[in-house]
Amino acid sequence: MPSSEKAKSKMVTQLVRLARKEHLSYDEFGYICQQARKKLKLKKPKREQRLPQLLTSEELGRFFQAVREGGRVEHEIILKLLFFTAVRVGELVKIEVNDVDLAACKIFVDQGKGSKDRYILFPQTFSLVLRAHLAAHPNFGC
Repeated sequence: MPSSEKAKSKMVTQLVRLARKEHLSYDEFGYICQQARKKLKLKKPKREQRLPQLLTSEELGRFFQAVREGGRVEHEIILKLLFFTAVRVGELVKIEVNDVDLAACKIFVDQGKGSKDRYILFPQTFSLVLRAHLAAHPNFGC
């Protein structure tokens, strides 16, 4: 370990001991660390922002094939809604049948993230799947 790293490590140990001895709260300890960084001209390293890894069309096909083989059409519909619309799971579980506009291919999300209302769109081809499922299960969601 380089000497500068050892010095930083020793300083951190001393700060922690001092915080414990003085029974500092989390906020007080945070303030002391902030001031120490400022005086020592230390900067936090920037967080690396990585893009999410996307499934290939082949992987996505295999995924939905496995779901289909499970035999529950509802599961496939729910997962496709998640994939097609990027709706949050917490929003998805609150969607009711009357929130779905099959003609306009949109779903109303009531009080989503940040307590905001919004519409999510889905492909026309998925509208046919939803229409068929709702026709076959008229009491769905009731």
